[in-house]
Amino acid sequence: MTTVSLRMVPVRQWVHRTFEAADPWEGGRLASWNLVVYRLVSASFAHLATPEAPAVAAGSNAIPPGLAVGIETPERDRHRILPRALQNLWRAGKVGDRDLPWLINRVETNLRRGDYPGSLMPQLAPIYMIVFGLIAAILLAAYVVIAPAPGRVVLFESTDEWLKAPLAERDVSLSGRAQTVELVRLESHVRRPQGISAGTHRDYAILAVLQAPAEKRLALMVDDSAVNGPSGAVLKRLDLNLDERALEDLRRRFPDLNTGYVLCTGWHRNDALSPADVELYPVMKWGGLGTGFLALLFGSIHLFWSVRRRRQAAAWLALVDRKAMSAGAG
Repeated sequence: MTTVSLRMVPVRQWVHRTFEAADPWEGGRLASWNLVVYRLVSASFAHLATPEAPAVAAGSNAIPPGLAVGIETPERDRHRILPRALQNLWRAGKVGDRDLPWLINRVETNLRRGDYPGSLMPQLAPIYMIVFGLIAAILLAAYVVIAPAPGRVVLFESTDEWLKAPLAERDVSLSGRAQTVELVRLESHVRRPQGISAGTHRDYAILAVLQAPAEKRLALMVDDSAVNGPSGAVLKRLDLNLDERALEDLRRRFPDLNTGYVLCTGWHRNDALSPADVELYPVMKWGGLGTGFLALLFGSIHLFWSVRRRRQAAAWLALVDRKAMSAGAG
């Protein structure tokens, strides 16, 4: 199986033009230089690359951005690829051909691999920033728009935990048997409020009194098997047409009975969601945050190299100006 190398190597395309300039690596002696155009290709396919015909006239600096520019002295076998910032200056005509040898000699010891064409990270960073940024925006927007409010999610909890917690209107999904103090057979139909769905078409037949640590609680059941996991919707008693005479009798017998709320087993709110229904939402949330972090990371890398190239260009132009002023004064 052939693997593709991510290492980019320069493949010589054509000699754009020649010029004479001092060779700073040889004590400033005059030398003949070639301005060479290269194409950067994967090291895996470098042997397949072939030279192209010149794409622009020899007198023009408008070398296409996809190509790299370098200099060479054939008689001394010296080759240099221009760093990105210097290529931009040369293409813009702010640095002349004869400035290239001494300027490269002056600055190359402070250059990094990412300063040269062929380094993938400075090129890929803005692409990754945009791609991960879009993914993060889509995931987080979807999470904000469709993720349910916490109150709509019915979390699993033990029956003991629910019996210890204060009663409130919400859906519960309980595990564990509840201790029953009394089971009362109902003679009248229980009204189901609007917005509530029933898991069974059977009417409630039993009103159970459950023992909690600090009080007793009411639960409506189809049959007494519901005490093994009394899950459903906790509703206000006033929303149900319970038999008031039966309630009054229970209040008299159990003074600590909480009659403000009733657990209606098998019922649930229409907008209630189980944990299984919302498994995707945390993925959207953390996926959005994770890709957002990657977008910021690659954005920071892109900003670093952009600022570095601008500073290099300004510093190198200042060197060229000082050299020109020194030559003029001399």
